[in-house]
Amino acid sequence: MALELLIIPLDDSYESVKKGFGRLKFVVRWKQFYPLVRFLGAVAIALALHRFPLYYLEGALYDGRMRLSPMPAISGNILTIAVDAKTLAALQGEPDSRDNTKIIEQMRAENPEAVMYMSDPAKWAGTSPDKTAFAQEASRLTNFFFTTEQIAPMSQYAHLKLSKPFDNLSLASAPLTRDNITFAGDKVTRRALLAFEGQLLLQPILANLHNHIVNPMNYRGSYEFDGSIFNYIWFRPTGTYKPLSFVDIKDGRFPKGTFRNKIVIIGHDTQLDTDDYVMTPYSRHPLAMSRLEAQANVIDTLIANEGIVREPQMLNLLLTILVAYSTVLLVWRVRPAMGILMILSQAFGFCFAAYVLFAIFGVWVNMIHPLLAIFVSYYFFIPYRLIVENKRSWEYFQKNRLLVQVEELKTNFLSMMSHDLKTPIARIQGMAELALNEPAKLSTGQKDALKTIMRSSDELGRFIGSILDLSRIESKEVKLQKTSKDINTVLKEIIKKYEFNAHLRNITLVSKLDPLFSIKVDVDLIRQVFANLVENAIKYSPENSNIIVSSKEEDGKIRVSVIDNGAGIAKDEMENIFLKFYRSKAAKASPIKGSGLGLYLAKYFVDLHGGDITVESEPQKGSTFTVQLPAQ
Repeated sequence: MALELLIIPLDDSYESVKKGFGRLKFVVRWKQFYPLVRFLGAVAIALALHRFPLYYLEGALYDGRMRLSPMPAISGNILTIAVDAKTLAALQGEPDSRDNTKIIEQMRAENPEAVMYMSDPAKWAGTSPDKTAFAQEASRLTNFFFTTEQIAPMSQYAHLKLSKPFDNLSLASAPLTRDNITFAGDKVTRRALLAFEGQLLLQPILANLHNHIVNPMNYRGSYEFDGSIFNYIWFRPTGTYKPLSFVDIKDGRFPKGTFRNKIVIIGHDTQLDTDDYVMTPYSRHPLAMSRLEAQANVIDTLIANEGIVREPQMLNLLLTILVAYSTVLLVWRVRPAMGILMILSQAFGFCFAAYVLFAIFGVWVNMIHPLLAIFVSYYFFIPYRLIVENKRSWEYFQKNRLLVQVEELKTNFLSMMSHDLKTPIARIQGMAELALNEPAKLSTGQKDALKTIMRSSDELGRFIGSILDLSRIESKEVKLQKTSKDINTVLKEIIKKYEFNAHLRNITLVSKLDPLFSIKVDVDLIRQVFANLVENAIKYSPENSNIIVSSKEEDGKIRVSVIDNGAGIAKDEMENIFLKFYRSKAAKASPIKGSGLGLYLAKYFVDLHGGDITVESEPQKGSTFTVQLPAQ
């Protein structure tokens, strides 16, 4: 058995399985696949965006959150000493070996926890004995380190040594990384290198003196990249770690106990050499923050173990897909104006959530891909939606044009048929009337049959008249032929006309007509309105009841009411009774025939006169139809 798949685009109805000639044909509509297409589109957009890292833009968003976030408290375990402009002026240049020896002597008296010397002693001025004296004095300190920007794996780390006479002092790697090509590419310092190919660097060694964390991967937010371990640092604004001046320490101008149990970092902050400075998330100025203060930020972040945790790439991809898909759904299901507001709200909500996660929980959610997914999804799917809607509008237009043509054909057919039927109906009525008036004697049965023919012909004539009126209305051919007329005169004529029908059912027509002035109306149309109301009252009223026809003038209007004691109209049907071809449930259930056009035509003709027709009714208590016509 062969299987054939037929795909019919934009078909609004499911078709059953078709069998024929030994083949099965499944008819499937494209709309079934729209949700899948939208989801796959969102996935494709997310995957395409993730092929471009966009580190620079993400770095800028990271810096913005860092600046707006509350500054974490400092540990108070770090003290910085700067060779600053004041020192250069006082010493008339860079400190020499003797000056540095004096610094060590001042600190050693207070037993600092560790000393991190960010200087190359080989460049110091001084004699060999002066340098030897420094080396001897520094070796008496616990945890004394010179730092270098060089890094080496564990197997080669022992080769990092200073030249004599400083070779007995420790030299440790403590580089400050910059985001170059691999990451944001803007040379901003955001991360700290904790270990390189198994060798622990100086910053986590010093932090270990307080938090006792040995494994660098145990620091919050640590991650491994290309054999190295990094950690994103909480940077504080420049000036948070205000340094003491080198010359003040040398001369002993500091409070007692300043260095006790502190990690002391000594470096340069002269505002002269850009190599002594780094750019931070707070500023990209070449002299944004001294390397001295940047090292204090790194070590303090590690001591508090409050590094920034970065969102995994896979989680960010899933988040990007989710954001893209939600945007596609908004584009597809919401009106364009409201959709733009909701998409902007979605983008704002995502930014706010990302900021809260960063500021309160220290979690870095990549923002650039989800934000781009929002706008790319919007601009990608909006044209597609417009194409679909234009196609749908074109189909609606074609269907509407066809319906208009069908309606015109129907109207023309009804008008033609009604005109053609009026002549034979008139002949039937005429022949029946002649037969009744013949001098030849007719039996009672024959007379009753002729009367039935005349009544049926009369009913058919009225129905044909209603159809003609309807066709005139739909073709907009109804025009008022107003003449001055007393409405009471019209009402009396109608009451007289229907007295016989009412008498057959023992119904009394009661007239309560106040004197009225003549008003200008189309007499034929108004007569048809009141005739319809009186005829309906007779048809739906019980036997041995009264129908009241009243008229009066009040508030500049002629008010005519027809009150009966019939079955009434249910409340849920009141708003529909003036609709075309509508008949209430009670009317349909009764043996009384009707076209459902009488009240529709009555309302239309009253509206043409600038009037109004209303109804008040309660089930089993009767109805009151009121027509109001302007007196002038």
